Amino acid sequence: MKKLAVLLGLVSCGLITNLASAEVRDPLGPWEVLGPDYQATDPLDLASYEWEYFTIQNEDDSFVGIIGYVIADPRGSGEGGIALVPAGGNIAVAGMRPGQSASAEFLTYGLANTFASTTEKVMYVSDPSSDHFANIEPAPGATSAHPALALTGRSADYEWDLVVTPDFEEYLPLKEVGPDAAFSAVRGDDVGLLPGENWTVDAVWPRTHVQGTMVERATGQLIPINARGYRENSFGRYLLSLDGWDFAVFSDTQKRVQTMFQTYHRSTTIDYFDIAFPDENGQPRNVRFRPSRGELGWFHPNWTFDGRAKQCVPEKTWMIADNGEYRVELSVDMSASQSVPYAPFLDDSTIGTAVFFIMEQFPTLNGVVRRADNGQVITTFAGRAGGEFAFHKGLFNRRSDFACWLSFAPVYQHAFPN
Repeated sequence: MKKLAVLLGLVSCGLITNLASAEVRDPLGPWEVLGPDYQATDPLDLASYEWEYFTIQNEDDSFVGIIGYVIADPRGSGEGGIALVPAGGNIAVAGMRPGQSASAEFLTYGLANTFASTTEKVMYVSDPSSDHFANIEPAPGATSAHPALALTGRSADYEWDLVVTPDFEEYLPLKEVGPDAAFSAVRGDDVGLLPGENWTVDAVWPRTHVQGTMVERATGQLIPINARGYRENSFGRYLLSLDGWDFAVFSDTQKRVQTMFQTYHRSTTIDYFDIAFPDENGQPRNVRFRPSRGELGWFHPNWTFDGRAKQCVPEKTWMIADNGEYRVELSVDMSASQSVPYAPFLDDSTIGTAVFFIMEQFPTLNGVVRRADNGQVITTFAGRAGGEFAFHKGLFNRRSDFACWLSFAPVYQHAFPN
């Protein structure tokens, strides 16, 4: 997913949150949309939603995927009229196995089958008409000082039993050094069409360790999970269905490199590239690059039409980041795989989600970090990455790759740094 379901709203409203850009939040704390800043008396409370997004990447590539826990319109404000998002708990599950194309499921449970806590990160959902369920809760013995989350569930494709812990220890203190530090939370009040719209993106744990099991239900095969991952908690209210985002995340545990790219198409605030790496002296560095400062550019040279999403989607990304001290060059590729390393999250249960998709991606990534002044290579990195391209569905049933490129490549890009 990054995220669907809940994804949209054909209207939106303003929200005042207590989250500052450098604030340290309790990693096991409650859902923001259940807090006092979100009120049922607001006529646009129906557009409130929040997700907890987890990537799972086994080092041997035996399983790569994501699990997303989403809560939308938690007070049922849209149920008596126009439902923009599926109220209650929703679950997004995507995965890819060796030699197989990626698959994606989006499951809606409704308010009647959802329990979510107002004091800690807990949500339980179950479907009385099937064996599907999903839970997120603090793992046994976990505390805010030593956090861990237990994820369990069953969908049509997979069953999972996982424990997620933070694994970014040498870099985590650096995300708290001040406003707009790399991997710190970002709130965008410019994401939508209306002045009051907003969205917050928080890479709570930029790199995680994920341990447990996945079961491929079609074959009954049990897949041991000992994986790296990423945890993101995002929330707010805005017109997601009218636009979307680009997103990419990568981790190389041996090289001690972590990267994360976010661009929300209508926003300049939620446009950035974060990287952590050991500098030329072996010391941990966290750097945030922003296009608004002339430090970051990207381009999608390859586009194709996806019939499931009824829209053009990128298959390759080039990115250059340069702040005068360090220069980072990235290539993210989804076209080299023999199988299809992406699949869309789709949901027709509301008018908002019916016109939207999130293309979950499992590309390969190659990157290099250099000194900007003399070109000295600091480190290189490569491997499996994760990402998303989210957008509204199109009106065409078929378009050529060239037509897709003409329509999208000049628009969804930003000039490279000088």
